[in-house]
Amino acid sequence: MFVCDELKIKSSAEKEKLRQAKEKVYLLGYYEAKMVHGEFAGEKVQDVKKKIQEKVIESGLGCKYMEPEKEVISRYNLYSTLFRLIYQLVTCRIIMT
Repeated sequence: MFVCDELKIKSSAEKEKLRQAKEKVYLLGYYEAKMVHGEFAGEKVQDVKKKIQEKVIESGLGCKYMEPEKEVISRYNLYSTLFRLIYQLVTCRIIMT
């Protein structure tokens, strides 16, 4: 059964029902969904997420993304958004020096 049928969603104007459907689908997709292709086929998404992350980082195709717990303002009054963007670009080697 589709979530839209289960919640009896008839139109895109039913915001609350759509929010519930989105939440349900995301939760099911993470906790119940299984990988279909590749090395981890047949395994649950939640079980292989960390393995895939490590593999991508080790291969050099990605980097670990981290954010500060609260907004950071530099001594030059630049907001943390710009700082985080530059930091991520540099640590992921997108900007070549």
